[in-house]
Amino acid sequence: MKTITLIALLCAPVCMHAQITVRWDATPSQRSVSCPSSSASGSLRIRVKNLNDIIYAHAVETSVAATPVYPPAPTGLNTMGDATLRNADDAVNGLMMKYAAGFIPELKAGKYANLSRDVTLGAWAQVVASPEWATIDQTRKNVEAVTSADNNVIQLKAKILENIARLRAAEKAVAETQKRGHSLETQVFIDYAAKNVVKARITQTFGGSPVENGEQEFTCTIDQGAFTLSLGPIFSQLQSRQYVSAAIPNNDGTGTSNVLAVQNGSSYRAAGAALVNFALPRASKGGFALFATTGPIIKSAADNTSAFGWFAGASIALNKLLYLTPGFHYGEFADFPRGYAEGTPIPTGVATPTPLKRYTWRFGFGISFRTASFAKTEEKKADDKAQPAAAPADKKSESPAPATPAATGAAGDGVPPGLPAGGGTPPPAKPASGAKR
Repeated sequence: MKTITLIALLCAPVCMHAQITVRWDATPSQRSVSCPSSSASGSLRIRVKNLNDIIYAHAVETSVAATPVYPPAPTGLNTMGDATLRNADDAVNGLMMKYAAGFIPELKAGKYANLSRDVTLGAWAQVVASPEWATIDQTRKNVEAVTSADNNVIQLKAKILENIARLRAAEKAVAETQKRGHSLETQVFIDYAAKNVVKARITQTFGGSPVENGEQEFTCTIDQGAFTLSLGPIFSQLQSRQYVSAAIPNNDGTGTSNVLAVQNGSSYRAAGAALVNFALPRASKGGFALFATTGPIIKSAADNTSAFGWFAGASIALNKLLYLTPGFHYGEFADFPRGYAEGTPIPTGVATPTPLKRYTWRFGFGISFRTASFAKTEEKKADDKAQPAAAPADKKSESPAPATPAATGAAGDGVPPGLPAGGGTPPPAKPASGAKR
């Protein structure tokens, strides 16, 4: 049980998927990418963090090798005829002014402004802090209770209820994206024994339309490293024999005689090894891979032989952490003294014979754990001028379109997403206070 716990603790930081982490921001110069040195398995996760997925949709394509627009006010409607609708319209318009600063980007030269998640959350915080928001449910009930055959009243009622629905949708979108952690993940597969150039192109859209600075490519070089270092015991058949003189009773019962005896003659003995593991190309599947392994061995020198030896074999590796290595141990071996075998009598007055030392290969089996990888971790800023990859990407991963009113507008109708079709007041010349660019 203790062994299993130890393996679990050693495995914890390595057995998880390695990942490229992209820190996204509305400003390209603030974006960065962190590239891992290697992957414990044949796959690599790409995670894009800090997305404003409240109002934007995002996609990741991978390969290996401004002035806010305010909601329109009703035109030509007689709001003086019903005090309930007039009060409700004023209250909801006030909320929509705060909402628009973070949920409706400005459209300029065919692209929407890139609002950061903090800007959107800040705008929503102002909505929630407004006294009108605390009574929004009662406002909706009051509006629904108004009955009139007047077409202007019907239009105003529909407009108020539509804006309340947008605000509720935004509330739901904020809550849902907070649970998701504002990130998007995908996965690519890489070669254990290769230098992998991983490209990820990230796009951000608003209601299906392009966003300013909403597309950028990141490149990571994942050098799996041709080799790793692991440490552990080798159980070798290269015995550590020691030869001693042992007294045994004579057959005639007249005394004892000295014979040659063997100590430490067990089939296997343990030795410490520092092993270098060379990854074999295209020899991995899932968390398993094959390695060519070799390295020095240090054993006990109690048998008066050299403590230094060498080991070579082939390893089956689990997540590049645990290496199981059958192979051969090359080292010095103390064989029987010339002319002797176990139990051979030693003449009286003769010292214990000296063993015959020689170097030989013997089978061994190693269990080692990775201690170092010879690849380097890469950390760099995004390039403001990075261009999308010209070649088609191998894989594309998309986040679901946000459920906010921002995604409800129709392209080409002249109305920004999130705003009702029809007439409206033009956007003001200056941005609302508190809006960030």
